[in-house]
Amino acid sequence: MRVALLVLALLPVALAAQPADLDLDAARAVVDTLAAPRYYGRGFAFDGATRAAQFLEGRFEAAGLQPLGPAWRHPFPYEADIVTDVPVLTMDRAPLVLGTDLLPYPSTAAGVGTAVGALDVGSGVVVPPAGIDAYAGRPVEGRVVVLSAAVPDSLVGDENVPQAYLSEVARYEIAFLRGASAVVHLVDAPLFGTSFYDAKLPVFHVRREAWTSPATVDFRMDAEQNRPVTGYNVLGAVPGTVRPDSVLLITAHYDGLGSFGAEVYFPGANDNASGVALLLALAKRVAREPLPYTVVFAALGAEEVGLVGAQALAAAFGDGLGAVRFVLNFDMAASGEDGLVAFGGRDHPDLFERLEAVNEPLGLGPLVARSNRPNSDHAVFAAQGVPALYLLTKDGTQPYHALDDVPETLDWEAFAHLYALTADFLETVGANGVDPARD
Repeated sequence: MRVALLVLALLPVALAAQPADLDLDAARAVVDTLAAPRYYGRGFAFDGATRAAQFLEGRFEAAGLQPLGPAWRHPFPYEADIVTDVPVLTMDRAPLVLGTDLLPYPSTAAGVGTAVGALDVGSGVVVPPAGIDAYAGRPVEGRVVVLSAAVPDSLVGDENVPQAYLSEVARYEIAFLRGASAVVHLVDAPLFGTSFYDAKLPVFHVRREAWTSPATVDFRMDAEQNRPVTGYNVLGAVPGTVRPDSVLLITAHYDGLGSFGAEVYFPGANDNASGVALLLALAKRVAREPLPYTVVFAALGAEEVGLVGAQALAAAFGDGLGAVRFVLNFDMAASGEDGLVAFGGRDHPDLFERLEAVNEPLGLGPLVARSNRPNSDHAVFAAQGVPALYLLTKDGTQPYHALDDVPETLDWEAFAHLYALTADFLETVGANGVDPARD
């Protein structure tokens, strides 16, 4: 059954008004729970994401929401890549430190081996039509290839150079085709994120300063590509008191980057247990004091592997996506008080002006408008013409896609400020209409 039909079937309910104060202890408890070891970084390995979805079912019910349909969880299939154990890379038998010096490429292939020396090929660019070959005359078979340099600026944008040859994935492919046993890609700071290309050999991202051009390299990568898995969106709603057939959609992804085996995991406290905690806090408030519009709260799965959960939700709405007047997305909601970024603010200046008007008396610091980018779940809906904002707290020191993104690093004052801003903003748009063009 399509979500739009389910929304229309919801009947308005009268809920007793209660104080709307933010319960920070409850928010902290949500983050502590989702970041705990038993959820394995909320990835698909060891059922971490599924366990998190089950936990959120109870939180949605406790918040006073109604399930969107016969169940809280809405399944969707997808394929995922997984690093099944702790990756190992040693230089002359000295191991690099996972998370600090080393992270695997997310879609790495498995492999194990020992190589004498390592072949530094600079950028590793090979462009046959232009006569460029970083490997020319150099034996590669069985060696670890090191990519140590960026693509030369002279090649970027050159109309005589097919730009596909310059991509990261193309350079990994060339290393494989030339017979390399593994790739070490030197970067300023290793990150673990989303990839859309399955490498054909083990690929390690290594901090540039940690690499010493060793005489011997040992490596082990345990990985599995394209594993069929089932993800879940957790959906609940508060029916509108005046326009129940019109929807405000509030989203935050609950999945994380997962784990390397059963022992090493990404806690994902700020990214994005904090956004889920904020979503739940707002759900409690709206359940106590319903808005004229129906508000759907969506804890989305599989964001980290390419916004898959958001795509599944948009597909479930189908033609009924026109009932969604506005999307507000939270991703990293407790990372400091350097101000806020509103992705989509430039695309919808009327909404941004309302947000600024609410923010000004709260004194939450600078609010910056940016154009929409495909950097979180809101982008799926924006691409289909739904007005959308993604609110991001700013702090350049907060761990991101890192093993030390833990609850102890969060700024709860910033979280409380963002709650105050969005709670007032929702009341404003709920009372005054969101987008007259869509009404």
